[in-house]
Amino acid sequence: MASVQAKATAESWLEIPTHYLLCEDDLAIPAFAQEMMTGMVRDKGGEIEVERIKSSHSPFLSQPYKVVEWLRRVAGEQVNQTPSV
Repeated sequence: MASVQAKATAESWLEIPTHYLLCEDDLAIPAFAQEMMTGMVRDKGGEIEVERIKSSHSPFLSQPYKVVEWLRRVAGEQVNQTPSV
């Protein structure tokens, strides 16, 4: 509860390049809302790279190989194509 109630002391996305995996079929946070959030980061001067995935709210469950590939890629690793599952 403390993490929800505590005041933020900084906005790390203003200082650290950020990556966001936008889930196109998310019913909890629709794509348009995710686009608004990432747009607000840009509007405030943050650097954010957005990649879209055809997934619902939990792509790490429905498409774990694609999420791992994305994570490795944004961490700077050269990654081969995702295997078909």
